[in-house]
Amino acid sequence: MTDVKIEGVDDALKVLEAYPINAHKVIDKAIRKAGTQAVKEVRSAVPHKDWRKMAKGRLKSYKEGGSYFKFGLYGEKSSADGKITNWFKAYWKNHGTLARRDPNHHFDYKRKRVSANWKGGIRPSNFFEPSAERALKIFADKFEQELNKRANEILTSKQTNGRTTTTEIR
Repeated sequence: MTDVKIEGVDDALKVLEAYPINAHKVIDKAIRKAGTQAVKEVRSAVPHKDWRKMAKGRLKSYKEGGSYFKFGLYGEKSSADGKITNWFKAYWKNHGTLARRDPNHHFDYKRKRVSANWKGGIRPSNFFEPSAERALKIFADKFEQELNKRANEILTSKQTNGRTTTTEIR
């Protein structure tokens, strides 16, 4: 019988011991915290007070593992009583209607023949795109801060051979 010796097991066990078991929870908390700040930025840019409650963010998970955060204006696109919903009003205010459609936005359908020559319409204000760009910057900054904060908490509370480590992540 031959003896099998695997080298590096001790090093691998040390690395696995230092790695927190629930690291994904730490990352998800940092994503949520950063996401709430990003949604606040989007909410502050929405021009009508009734539309502000449509600005929401959601933490989603990939099937393979990992998480991501998506945000935007979420609302009902249809109502049972046939009234125009706030989601459509916000969409029209953001992208415009009829002759005043935003030329930089890709619309799924061109104007119908009936209204092709009509003048006027809702003037586009493009409130969402600039606020989304600012929100992404806020999200990235806040995520990095929160992740560093939570990682430092884990590293300082982790006991190694009866003593506390004071390693900081920068």
